[in-house]
Amino acid sequence: MTLDPPSPCIGVCRLAEDEPVCAGCHRTMGEITNWFRLTEAEKYRVLAAIRERQLAHKTKAETPQIQ
Repeated sequence: MTLDPPSPCIGVCRLAEDEPVCAGCHRTMGEITNWFRLTEAEKYRVLAAIRERQLAHKTKAETPQIQ
């Protein structure tokens, strides 16, 4: 028996116009709306994509902005 991973939602649902993902869970709108329809393997792929997005966001935030 396998267990589906829990939803990565943290209750901070906010989509900005300039960002294609939620500021809280880093999922796209499609990933959010389809989460409960995804297979276990698909959910793990979304979780891996989330980790990549979080790292990219962190790197972007830490990069000095040239004005």
